[in-house]
Amino acid sequence: MTATPRAVTNHSPTPAAAAKENARARFAMAVFFHQLDDSPENERKALKWLTEAASAGNRVAQFNLAIYYLRGEGASRDPAKARKWVARSAAQGFEPAIGLQQLPIFGDGGQRGNRAQGTAPTSGKIAETK
Repeated sequence: MTATPRAVTNHSPTPAAAAKENARARFAMAVFFHQLDDSPENERKALKWLTEAASAGNRVAQFNLAIYYLRGEGASRDPAKARKWVARSAAQGFEPAIGLQQLPIFGDGGQRGNRAQGTAPTSGKIAETK
């Protein structure tokens, strides 16, 4: 039995698709440095890659960057930046971010409609959910 050849197309990804793929690679680098050890140098590197991935639109990176700023990992604690990044992640429908917005630190004490209750992660691990 011979296989039927598949059609080959000259398909170029859209800029948005390419940027999204790049964001995934940047997020993978953040996870890599985060998992090496808790040294300040590796936390700074993880923060750098998280920031790049978050800026490129990766909703999981945005969520994790919010956690970094809530805890002051790799940088000074900055609740305003945490709110900014968790809001961007939640706007893309990332459930953990939607839940995190329910915490009083995000300003409304849980008055954001029918969103799920959530608490800030305490494990110190980067969320890898899509």
